[in-house]
Amino acid sequence: MINKKHEKLIKILINSNIELKAKNLAFKMGVSIRTIKNYIYDINIVYPNHINSSNKGYFIEEERKEIFKEKIISNYSRIDDRIVYILKEVIKKKININTLCNDLYVSLSTIRNDLKKIENEIKKYDLKLMYINDFIFIEGFEKNKRQMMSTILYKESIENYINIDSI
Repeated sequence: MINKKHEKLIKILINSNIELKAKNLAFKMGVSIRTIKNYIYDINIVYPNHINSSNKGYFIEEERKEIFKEKIISNYSRIDDRIVYILKEVIKKKININTLCNDLYVSLSTIRNDLKKIENEIKKYDLKLMYINDFIFIEGFEKNKRQMMSTILYKESIENYINIDSI
């Protein structure tokens, strides 16, 4: 099963035009080299031979990139999923709007529409979405940011909760 961490690794490889060593991938993702190797193994179990390796590093061939894009795009085709993703990213740090477009495989106008909805959503927590050039970030008290993230995580856990009766 492909999870969010696997998806992040796939996105990094899709957006790269060169082979990336496990060490570089580990640094970008903030995990160990061993974890990167495990992720690649897991991904190749679900999608055999989609991530290749050489002495120069790991890479995805162009035709396989399209297969991954289709799978990943489907995860963020719903506006609610994109908004949660954007909020999780922008709450941590300033982020470039174009980076969001690339990460989510959507247009700039789609991101701008999502940001309008986010602005309305975060007002509930007395937070403000700030723009500096092409970068966005959330301004407000830390406790308000934590309250918003707590609400988001709670909603996600409810959606992902599996009832024992349904099993």
